[in-house]
Amino acid sequence: MTAITSSDQAPEVVIDTNVVLDWLLFQDPWGVTIGADVLGGRVIWVGTQSMLDELASVLSRPGLERWAGRVDVTWATATSRCRVVTQRVLARQSVLHCSDPDDQKYIDLAIDRQVQILFTRDKALLRLARRAKAHGVSVLRPDKRPAIPPVLALTAG
Repeated sequence: MTAITSSDQAPEVVIDTNVVLDWLLFQDPWGVTIGADVLGGRVIWVGTQSMLDELASVLSRPGLERWAGRVDVTWATATSRCRVVTQRVLARQSVLHCSDPDDQKYIDLAIDRQVQILFTRDKALLRLARRAKAHGVSVLRPDKRPAIPPVLALTAG
């Protein structure tokens, strides 16, 4: 029998910038729960370089002084735990149109990669939930996170 690691079995998820901030910077309980799934290997967080660039931009903005001591840890964890992927450039229009152009990249990646879940608190993305479901993607608020079973690792034997 071949060994299967958690990364071979874990589903991919897309996590928008606000939920990443909830998890790593603000340590919101729902964000931390999603982060535990990422850190525990139950899900694989996928994103693009432009998504990480957006996070870097947000982390450098004024107004985060209260959390200044967590900015470096947030960035280090994000860059080490987000699997940066290349999104296909499609010749046609996006399958679903997000009313916020800055958030279009999240729904496009989720559909392109056929991930099971896009975690967001963004209203423009949440409005796409019903239509995204037809493409196999659940657009969910962090507090609506489904139970994610532990990934079973099979060992040789």
